[in-house]
Amino acid sequence: VVKKDFPAYTIPVFECQLAHDSAKHESKVSGKKMDVESNVAASNGGGLYVEDGKFVLTNVRIALNNANAKGGAIFVDNSASFSMAASSVEKNKARYGGGISLQITDDVAKILSDDESTFTENTAEYGGSLSVHGDTLFDGLISGFSFRNSYATSGGGIYADIIGTGGLKFENTTVENCHAYENGGGMFVENVKDIVGDGFSVTKNDAGKGGGVYLTGDSSFREEGTGHIAENVAHLQGGGMYIHNSENLVG
Repeated sequence: VVKKDFPAYTIPVFECQLAHDSAKHESKVSGKKMDVESNVAASNGGGLYVEDGKFVLTNVRIALNNANAKGGAIFVDNSASFSMAASSVEKNKARYGGGISLQITDDVAKILSDDESTFTENTAEYGGSLSVHGDTLFDGLISGFSFRNSYATSGGGIYADIIGTGGLKFENTTVENCHAYENGGGMFVENVKDIVGDGFSVTKNDAGKGGGVYLTGDSSFREEGTGHIAENVAHLQGGGMYIHNSENLVG
């Protein structure tokens, strides 16, 4: 039964391939042209829901999808490994992670992208492009992504909240021209013990507090490589960073 107020479910596919390698626990979606468009999920993963194993996405456009909870375009669950190449994620919506939402559970989680893939104009209440969640000892890796022109109440580009000792590493990742109506134009971080940047660029974002980055709840941030927090704007306080806890460490 399809509710009348739901948009049509459409997946136009041209020369698309779906493959699964059971030995490697790896699935692949690729094609010369594939659109995952205008789908709705009552909970998580408006466009795609990825659970366990490895998933590879190539030459796919994921647009105009909606999830009522997490991952407007993509939800990655149970510490799966997700990678994408020459693909775009645009104009998707969710409460958490308009573009993609990552749930870290019982193992190290990885989401990887190449420089031809883009995330643009995604919207959420928390984490316009990306949200990361977990109650875990394990870490997450976000590598090679470009998050641009996204909107949220908090975490215009990225929202991260991990309870436990797990941390996050952002490698060769850009957050640019993202907007938060309240806190953390580029990134909002809560309860993440160790945020590590390695070639992490947060530029030209804006928010009420923390135009670039908003840290709270015993979170820390450090850059291991060459990173940039530049040209961000706070309409109230903390143009580059707003730190809401005396135990936070930056360096």
